Amino acid sequence: MILCITGMPGSGKSVAAEILGNMGFEIIEMGDSIRAEMKSKKIEITNENMRNFAISIREKYGNDIVARLTAKRIKKLHKNKNVAIIGVRNADELAYFKKIFSSFSTVEIYAPRKSRYERMEERGREDDPKSYREFMFREKKEEKLGMSSAIRSTDYVVLNTGSIADLKRSLKFLVGVLGKKAE
Repeated sequence: MILCITGMPGSGKSVAAEILGNMGFEIIEMGDSIRAEMKSKKIEITNENMRNFAISIREKYGNDIVARLTAKRIKKLHKNKNVAIIGVRNADELAYFKKIFSSFSTVEIYAPRKSRYERMEERGREDDPKSYREFMFREKKEEKLGMSSAIRSTDYVVLNTGSIADLKRSLKFLVGVLGKKAE
C-alpha cells in the first residue's frame, strides 16, 4: 500500500508520518529528492534555495519532476513494503504516482489555518514563519506551487483538529479500511 500525504504547512503531515512509521510504513520525504539533486549540483541547502530550486526544476522538467525523482527511490524498496510519501505539492505529482503505482491512495491532513499557525509558532522550526504576515506569505507560496490542486485531488481527508491520539486513531482506521479494500 502506498499512501501519499499532503496538506498545508502546519497541518500535521510530519506527525502523521511519524504515526505511519510506527505502523510499519516506510516514510519517503519528497523534499529529500530535492535535497539530493541540490547536493549533486553542489547547491547550498537553505529554505530559500530549496524553494527556488524546486520551482526552477518544475519549470524546466515539468510539474511532476519531484514525483519522478521520488518514484525512483520508492521502486528500490521491497515490493511488499507499505510506503507513505510526504510532501506532495501539486496535482501533477499525484497523477504521476497514481499512474505508476497500483495500490495508491492520497490523503490530506487537514487543520484550520488558525490552528496551523499556532502549531508552527509553538514548534519553532527554523523555517517556520515568525509572524502571521510571514505565515500568509508562505501560504501564498504553497498555493503558487499548486498545493491547492493537490489537496483538491486527494481521495481522503483526515481531520487533525484534536489530539495526536485522535490523529493516530483516524490514521489507523483509514489504513484498516484501505487494507480491506486492497484484499
